[in-house]
Amino acid sequence: MANTHSTYFTTHSDGGCPPARRRNPVRHRHGTRALIAESDCDHPPARRRNPVRHRHGTRALIAGVVLALFVSLVGPGANPVSAATATSRVVAIASTARGGGYWTLSSDGRVVAVGDAVHRGDLGGSVGNAMGLTPSPTYRGYWITTSDGRVSAFGDAGFHGDLSGVALSAPVVAMAATPSGAGYWLVASDGGVFSFGDARFHGSTGGMRLNRPVVGMSPTASGAGYWLVASDGGIFAFGDARFHGSTGGMRLDRPVIGMSTSGSGAGYLLVASDGGIFTFGSARFEGSLGGRGLTDISGVAPVPDGSGYFLARSGGQVIGFGRASAVAPAPSREADIASEIFTRVNLERTRRGLPELAWDPELATTAGAWSVQMSRTGFSHSNLTSVSASLATPHSYLGENIYWGWGTWADSDTAHSVLFESAPHREAMLETGYTTVGIGVYCDASGKLWVTEQFGRLDSQGSPAWSGPRSQSPRADVSSVANTSC
Repeated sequence: MANTHSTYFTTHSDGGCPPARRRNPVRHRHGTRALIAESDCDHPPARRRNPVRHRHGTRALIAGVVLALFVSLVGPGANPVSAATATSRVVAIASTARGGGYWTLSSDGRVVAVGDAVHRGDLGGSVGNAMGLTPSPTYRGYWITTSDGRVSAFGDAGFHGDLSGVALSAPVVAMAATPSGAGYWLVASDGGVFSFGDARFHGSTGGMRLNRPVVGMSPTASGAGYWLVASDGGIFAFGDARFHGSTGGMRLDRPVIGMSTSGSGAGYLLVASDGGIFTFGSARFEGSLGGRGLTDISGVAPVPDGSGYFLARSGGQVIGFGRASAVAPAPSREADIASEIFTRVNLERTRRGLPELAWDPELATTAGAWSVQMSRTGFSHSNLTSVSASLATPHSYLGENIYWGWGTWADSDTAHSVLFESAPHREAMLETGYTTVGIGVYCDASGKLWVTEQFGRLDSQGSPAWSGPRSQSPRADVSSVANTSC
């Protein structure tokens, strides 16, 4: 007998009803009213069945969706932490003192605090050229820098001057603070260095002809020197900074985007936009993302004692290595599958001229936990009321897609394709009312793939204009995206 299991979507949605028409009982929670959406369409959701075409000698799978609507009325004093907006990109990351958390900075000036990181303030989406976030020596504050040389201080970080009103020959690309925190340096892409406060000028490449632009800067432990790095991995050492090697003479797959010093200060590591890591001197190699087809690594942040580091992707995903993996997911099949699905979703959105979704670390955590839970208790949706209550960042709207499959159906491409070919699941992926997404994946011992996609919109982003159902066409070209399976 041929192995031809009938394959269905089991949907728990209204199949694309406008969110404004959903009406549900209201629960009261700490002064917050939560509306849980159920269908008000003609057909009961539990009875809807959509057959899925068979392919690759099918294995049975089930997929489901719930499009839930939350309206939260949160008064003053709400946690100010915010995720990156859908139109901005993560441009920088910094670790906390013990590596138990991190901050990410988006190009619009917003800061996200994760783990033991404390949100000290940000630029509130008021700019479009934020490029650097540097913690103060106590890690109880930080500076945000823009490409035109403006510096904003938060927490116990002090303001010591900036380049406001100065006509620059090249944009500012990095900042480094002195050990005392009473000064800092800014460096431009032409290698020009600008000193403020107790930061001393030790030299620059401003008058040199560079093969490639400068992209990063790191100070020595004493503050009596610093290194500059160019996009080809060339290193320039000034003051008491020692040269430990470079990739300047190597052929790189992707350009270097930044650097950081080792815990002892006797070495440094370079990171390329594909996640490749190059270590020199005492810097420890804890792993990399090289060879995975990525091109959007936007920042590196070492754990201060040198025991690990975080890598940030421009979409907001953060990957941890060494000690940092206790906070951010380490590379794994599950992390790769989640990353690949995230990339596919955003390719479909940009193909239609829609803003990309920002990676939401909180929703990624709750989605991952739910995928594990489904593997133990069965295929069903999470309680989005409970999810909302667990989030430190207030979200006004949440939605969820879930999926499981095995055999030839347990890979990122199939999971995304099956969900995308279903109208209600596709609506969640392409809905312009959602601005963030967290994707959690679990591969169980039998090889089954469990996927949870949780979509969100932050309270701070106001009421959305819902876009509603969209056609499958035009489809994005996702052929260059890796396809990892359980």
